[in-house]
Amino acid sequence: YLCSAPGMPPPFPYAMVEGSSKVKLCQIYTNGEFCRGQLSTGHPCLEELDIDLKDIYYKIRCVLMPMPSLGFNRQVVRDNPDFWGPLAVVLFFSMVSLYGQFKVVSWIITIWIFGSLTIFLLARVLGGEVAYGQVLGVIGYSLLPLIVIAPVLLVVGSFEVVSTLIKLFGVFWAAYSAASLLVGEEFKTKKPLLIYPIFLLYIYFLSLYTGV
Repeated sequence: YLCSAPGMPPPFPYAMVEGSSKVKLCQIYTNGEFCRGQLSTGHPCLEELDIDLKDIYYKIRCVLMPMPSLGFNRQVVRDNPDFWGPLAVVLFFSMVSLYGQFKVVSWIITIWIFGSLTIFLLARVLGGEVAYGQVLGVIGYSLLPLIVIAPVLLVVGSFEVVSTLIKLFGVFWAAYSAASLLVGEEFKTKKPLLIYPIFLLYIYFLSLYTGV
């Protein structure tokens, strides 16, 4: 964000944003001096709900492209958790899975909340330093691979072998995205004890879509 200084049109060579979510103070360095001013982001509803669309979009890309070689700072999904992004992903997965059977959307949300709680408790028992909000966010965002393979399964559903391979690929993709963020080096030799239940959780999510 940039703010204007008296007699100086933006943009300036240096800008830093700080302050609350509603009105941000921006500090701009120009001509060797700092000027200060107030900046409104222009999206009061999103700010009131603490929704950052750019942040959500970046996290979606981090989950869908989990390879370290792509250069994404994937740790932001874990270290800067949010609620609305994962909730939107879970709701979208519910719509895709259940074809408008809205009465069972609450069941998928319940599985997300309590499945994440199970992973969180297991991680803490194994000595991990992770918060419940972080697990909730990572598990929610990592449903995206299952959403991606859903239309493909509709096309190749009559080919059993191909369909099975795509399902396995989707589950491994989702589980890898989640486990690579949640299972850190602090677990050492205990990593399989956390990776396995994450894998099972996504198998269950997939079964809600396929009905098997």
